Amino acid sequence: MADSTIGGLPDAAALDGTEYFEIQQSGNSRRSLISTIWTWVKTKLVGEAIYVGTGSGTGLDVAGDGDLAVRIHGNSYVAMQFESYRDSSAGHCRFQGIGGRGTEASPGQTQSGDGLFWIAGRGINENGSNTNDVAAIRINADGTVSSTSYAGEIEFATCPNGSTGTVTRMGIRNDGQIDFPGLATTASAANAFLDSGNDNELLRSTSSLKYKKDVEAVDPQYSKAMMGLQGIYYRSIAKADNPEWAWWGFAAEEVAEIDPRMVHWGYGEDDYDLVEVEIEPAVKAKPAKKSRLGRVVEPAVAAMPAQTEMRAVLKEGAVKSPQGVMYERFVVHHQVIIKEHQGRIKALEDENRALNEAVATLTARIDALEARLAK
Repeated sequence: MADSTIGGLPDAAALDGTEYFEIQQSGNSRRSLISTIWTWVKTKLVGEAIYVGTGSGTGLDVAGDGDLAVRIHGNSYVAMQFESYRDSSAGHCRFQGIGGRGTEASPGQTQSGDGLFWIAGRGINENGSNTNDVAAIRINADGTVSSTSYAGEIEFATCPNGSTGTVTRMGIRNDGQIDFPGLATTASAANAFLDSGNDNELLRSTSSLKYKKDVEAVDPQYSKAMMGLQGIYYRSIAKADNPEWAWWGFAAEEVAEIDPRMVHWGYGEDDYDLVEVEIEPAVKAKPAKKSRLGRVVEPAVAAMPAQTEMRAVLKEGAVKSPQGVMYERFVVHHQVIIKEHQGRIKALEDENRALNEAVATLTARIDALEARLAK
């Protein structure tokens, strides 16, 4: 095929997957030919500029040695869209990144801390150049990847105003630990609640009357009942706590016996089983598909086992149990007790004042009598 002309190109409607030409030139000649082909594609195709479809295997394989292998741009709202349809819940629309050491020809084992797949947004500065990341979601290896361990982590980062570098705001580690290294501080009181009885759902805690009904004063008998609790001194076995420290508190089980409304009810770690669940069906091996010219138009597909993940599944028969004490609720009962004590103290003070006044009156009368007797 000549460098400057393209012969035998079909109409757009006739594009049926048949290989009509191949590009073997290199350097400027190849770039010129590709530009000519792309000009033809843009004038012949209406709707989708390029449509790549395949029944299985890889529909489009683009390799690049530079920083940018594929560039998709446009002036519309949607530059790229992924769709997936299926007859069951198996499978999903997947945007996948694979990262490893070495080269494509000789891949090496992924190490802890290696970046696997990053999604980032960038802007254009006053010079018309694109910037560093404005915000990013980063998927990294959180351990050396092996056939028995796929430890990973996800980090969320944003760039502060007046800066040109991102700061990690939240991280989800391989063991489920969630970090907030970039979280701002406040002198305000806590207003959030993790519901351990509902997959640790995060809820906003409120105190406004508009969220309440059937409002009435607290019966002092409930407050007095809480005074019977025995405080305890203990060491925590939670891995996040300092094992050398000791703590003070109450036992949630004992608090629940007095008033079950004063504890958080939920499921403990021992109420769950780790179950392996299939999230991606197995792939059968398929040979490469070649065109009439003998070139590979669909690469061979290697057999792959089903992809699974471990999920925590609630055990059959598991029941919610006291998991934590609502310490902030004790303020209400203490307020009731303190208010009652204040009333009793005031009554005693009034009584004492009256007695003192009576004693003063009697003392004055006695002094007056003694004075008269002394004359």
